[in-house]
Amino acid sequence: MPKPLSSHSSLSTPTSDSGFAYSRPFFESLADIALAHAGKLGGTDAGVEVSEGCGLSVSVRNGELENVERNRDKSLGVTVYVGHKRGNASTSDFSPAAIAQTVRAAYDIARFTAEDTFASLPDEADIAPVADRSRALDLFHPWAVTSEQAAKLALECEAAALSVDKRITNSEGAAVSAQQSQFFSAHTHGFRGGYASSRHSLSVSPIAGKGDDMQRDAWYSSQRKASDLASAQAVGRYAAERALSRLKSRKISTRECPVLFESPLAAGLLGTFVQAVSGGSLYRKSSFLLDSLGKQVPFPSRLGKPSEYAKMVEAIYSSMQAGEVIASAPQVAPVADEIMKAGGYQVPTPAGVDPNFPQPASPMQSVGMQAAAAGPVDIPESGNTSPMFPANPGSPAAGDDQGIESDRM
Repeated sequence: MPKPLSSHSSLSTPTSDSGFAYSRPFFESLADIALAHAGKLGGTDAGVEVSEGCGLSVSVRNGELENVERNRDKSLGVTVYVGHKRGNASTSDFSPAAIAQTVRAAYDIARFTAEDTFASLPDEADIAPVADRSRALDLFHPWAVTSEQAAKLALECEAAALSVDKRITNSEGAAVSAQQSQFFSAHTHGFRGGYASSRHSLSVSPIAGKGDDMQRDAWYSSQRKASDLASAQAVGRYAAERALSRLKSRKISTRECPVLFESPLAAGLLGTFVQAVSGGSLYRKSSFLLDSLGKQVPFPSRLGKPSEYAKMVEAIYSSMQAGEVIASAPQVAPVADEIMKAGGYQVPTPAGVDPNFPQPASPMQSVGMQAAAAGPVDIPESGNTSPMFPANPGSPAAGDDQGIESDRM
């Protein structure tokens, strides 16, 4: 077990003007104190994570300031192992007494918890080398935005959405968020590492229509670096177009048919699978993949051939290169027809009659997707103004995104 540092009061001051309240050496000293105390209590292994986060969130609605929030959080979480029994506890108090009490709570929980053969730290051979732990990932870009500047940006975004069409009748508001965090993690098998990261966003949610025919949609831009955010005008305009595309939508009857998912929604499909195979879901027996180890994942049998999907990707990519939003039937229908043929379905007639089912259906209904009415979004030669296609696709950090999942399907 590591020995605790004799004093750490001088280490609490950040080494640079980063916006954080604590320094990396201070976090390391807290981790050492917790690990040492876990060893004294009789823990066979232990792991600690110390973190803090801070930021600003500003929201507006219908042209007026609604909320200004500043957050600053900190936490120390410890896991203590007694053999193959594990206990967890956390605290937001960084005093030595509070840390000792938290480690004691985790140790007591471990002593009275049922043994789990797989409850253990990673083997030392599986721990990342020191060189890999210190690799610069370019994840931290603090944004020194004031509440006034954030409010102005949010108001511009909402105004852009409301000005698109007279059918945009209301707004659920726009928001700007600037967040950053840092952490340090260590355990008794030798790992020590951590990093700082940032995440900034701009979003708006307009409402289209009146009376019983009202629809809401939203869009956002989210980046590590504030300068990579899409413009307020582009985010607002596209959010309004998405809301307008939902007006006069129709439902299809219960049926089995090919489905085309728009990209923000499709990105969430893998999350459903990951959740189903997670240890917690399997332990609670709440997964639809329970007892499915070594079995084929149950997906529909008629998904089409890879060549047809390659054609679809090529068509979508070509449209993206032209700066178009993939949201209208003429852009997707030809590829959809190919997918239907590959899946063993007949293509609907030009009159809109679906030969696969007795009732008439529109071409887009037959593939389980309602066409949106939004037109193309022009991409200027310079300047990052499109919410979907940045001017420099290679500039955002890995994992950055420009969109929000919608319940359109």
